[in-house]
Parts: sequence; structure tokens; C-alpha cells
Amino acid sequence: MQSPACANDDLGPYLQNVIWTGYSPLFSRAHVLTIRDLVVLTSEPAVSSSADLLRVWDENWPGLGKNDASAHLISAGIDQLRNDVLSVLAALD
Repeated sequence: MQSPACANDDLGPYLQNVIWTGYSPLFSRAHVLTIRDLVVLTSEPAVSSSADLLRVWDENWPGLGKNDASAHLISAGIDQLRNDVLSVLAALD
């Protein structure tokens, strides 16, 4: 198992790749749902931020490619989830 420090290096790029690589709204939403389903196995604040990311995705994906605000909001949701998951992992140490 990786230490939280190593997870810190890997988690953000992983989340970004999962959502943005081969962008397709349906495919990317499926990834967001999978992340949310996995995060439920952890604890707060990660659980809430994963639900928030799904909400932000659903509200903003239509704006992707049309305005920067949508991409920034989704990226901010990813960053928040990443930070919250890292906080949960650090508490395990």
C-alpha cells in the first residue's frame, strides 16, 4: 500500500485523467459515479465532496468546450475531492 505522500502524487492526475481522457459526457459521468461509489467506503469529508463532484459534473458538463467556467468548476470539484481523500488517508496513518 502506498503511503499518503505517494498517493498525494498520484491521486490528482488520476482523477483528472479519469474524467478528461477521451472526453465523452456519458463515459466521464460513469467515471465520476465510480469514484463516488468507491469513496463511500471512506469517510467524511471525502464522501460529501464526491457527491458534490457528481452534482458539479451534472450541472456543468454541457458547458465544456463552450466556456472556461465549466471546466474550472469541474476541476475545482476534482481538486476538492482529492484533498479530502488525502485528508482521510492521512488520518489512517
